[in-house]
Amino acid sequence: CFLSTFAFRVRPGAGEKLDCRAPGTKISAWGGLTPMRRFLDALQFLTIIRLPKGLAGEGFKEGTLAAAAPFFPLVGVLIAVLSFFAAKLAALIFPWRMSVLVLMASSVALSGALHLDGLSDFCDGFFSPRSGRWEILKIMKDSRIGVMGTLGVVFVILAKYELLVLTAMQFFLVLFVFAASRAVQVVFASLLPYVGDEMGMGKTFVGKIAPRDVAVACMLPLAIGLPLGWRFLAVEIFS
Repeated sequence: CFLSTFAFRVRPGAGEKLDCRAPGTKISAWGGLTPMRRFLDALQFLTIIRLPKGLAGEGFKEGTLAAAAPFFPLVGVLIAVLSFFAAKLAALIFPWRMSVLVLMASSVALSGALHLDGLSDFCDGFFSPRSGRWEILKIMKDSRIGVMGTLGVVFVILAKYELLVLTAMQFFLVLFVFAASRAVQVVFASLLPYVGDEMGMGKTFVGKIAPRDVAVACMLPLAIGLPLGWRFLAVEIFS
């Protein structure tokens, strides 16, 4: 779903240059850009946060988005912390289940509903009665949302709510999910080809992430998830 957003939703802005290297060219995140610059690029791409002109950079060009990929999970953790803080504040006023909704709404607001947009495009395209590749692509490019896209978003939101309630909205579990979901984006974007037929910002990113950068992106969710896994295993064995 995230890749469909890259291919069909994002388009270059005025004056932006896109990387036109041959397909499959790997762009290392360690050359030419400082870690802070790469983090700020990831922050601006994955959230609605807009930085002052001096920190905003020059836009996503010449592989800067691919260079920012290792920092996607860190941005996910930042979104999780801010959303969890908003939920805890809401829990002081509203019933606990309402705080779960606040957490979900905060994360959607901070990310600009980027994932839900891609999800709705995916559901409209792949679950429509049309078959053929180009018909599916045409549906996914349409800015309007259809019945299948609406149902997909509704079902996913309901599933997220139920899972957060069942897991008691544990802080480190929320951190892990937000970090892992962004790491999965990086893994898929490094392995799968660009599916669009037009030049878009996604072409500077999809299929052009170096293996080392994929490994770096996976380190943070693994660092959070492994202790959670051992804790769960210990509880199951000794309880």
